[in-house]
Amino acid sequence: MARTGRFKQFIPVSLIKRHILVWKSYEKDETILVTGARGLVGSALVEHLRSEGYENVVALGREDCDLTDRLATVSAFESHNPKYVFHAAARVYGIMGNMKNQALSFRDNVVINTNVVEASHLSSVEKITVMGTGAVYPFPSPGPLLKEDMIFMGRPHGSESAYAHAKRAMLAMLEAYEESYGLKWAYVVSCNLLVPATNSTPSSGMWFHLSSRSSIRQR
Repeated sequence: MARTGRFKQFIPVSLIKRHILVWKSYEKDETILVTGARGLVGSALVEHLRSEGYENVVALGREDCDLTDRLATVSAFESHNPKYVFHAAARVYGIMGNMKNQALSFRDNVVINTNVVEASHLSSVEKITVMGTGAVYPFPSPGPLLKEDMIFMGRPHGSESAYAHAKRAMLAMLEAYEESYGLKWAYVVSCNLLVPATNSTPSSGMWFHLSSRSSIRQR
């Protein structure tokens, strides 16, 4: 389901790209920076943007810039001087990995998100679009249909608590930077994202195949 406004909810990765591009008709020569460009969403987005004829797509991967380093992040943004930023980078361990690395998941993602949003502000980025997660919603669900104003109605599921709180903090930061600095933003909340590069291993994947025909319960 795609929603208008600053939030985009429950959009498969194949549709995220189309919805992103219709928010505004970007000029083909404008600089667009994509973080997490070697990851699942980032790599798909970079490929799509380039296939659409965008000439200055900066694919920023972990090898190019350590986003946990504030000075390096600010320097990279100042060097590339992007007009638009798509922030898809995250420290993701998978469901089991997140459960075993709660502290690292929270710390690293809070630092990465903070540095990217701050660097976007300092570089006068016109708009930043970030990847959230369905894990930000409370568990148990506050309603049969999840809506934007439900995100802070309770604690997220314990298995993804640290990761979810880090993503919630990014949302709060975007709201604050809009109020204080006028930063334009969009927050994407996705459901399952499946592309050829999807990791589905039991130890580090975000999903797994059910061999039986048992029902899958939404949480």
